[in-house]
This record gives sequence, C-alpha cells and structure tokens, in this order.
Amino acid sequence: MIQKMNETDSSFRVISRKTENLFETELNDELILMRAQTGEYITLNKVAKIIWKKIEQPTTFEELINHLLSQFNVSKEICISETNQLLEKLNNEGLLN
Repeated sequence: MIQKMNETDSSFRVISRKTENLFETELNDELILMRAQTGEYITLNKVAKIIWKKIEQPTTFEELINHLLSQFNVSKEICISETNQLLEKLNNEGLLN
C-alpha cells in the first residue's frame, strides 16, 4: 500500500506501475486506461498522465516530485499533497506495484 509521503518521510521509496492486462490511449491531454479483462476504464488528466508516464520505470517519490516541480509552477507542499492523493487512488485501483 502507498503511504502518504512528506518531506520527513523516506523520499527514496520507489514507485512503479503495473502494465499487465492494461491498455492505454491518449486523447488530447488525457490518458485513458482500460483493463483488458473487465473493460473498466480510468481517465487521467494532464498532470496524472505525466505522473503515469514517469512511473513507467521505477521512480523514487523525490524524483517524481522534482520532475513535477520542474514542469509546473506549484509549491512543493501542494505538489506533494496532490501527488499523494493520486498515488493513493492509483494504488486503490490496483495499478501500482
């Protein structure tokens, strides 16, 4: 399970995504994920799509946050908070290793 991260937590925790039985396609700025077995789908917005692409290869939480901060004008605290929320959702959907 993904634990919420903050600056005092281990920034070296590795995050990676599952790809088996999952199809994806891009639609404008969004990414649509579909489970092959159930046909269920999940739509990722622009930021979530960037996170999904970044965690294709195992990535530390710190690397992920730094990557996002280099692309968006957002405070580190908000970036950490919102990234945690997304990772928790992806984990609850069974999409993270």
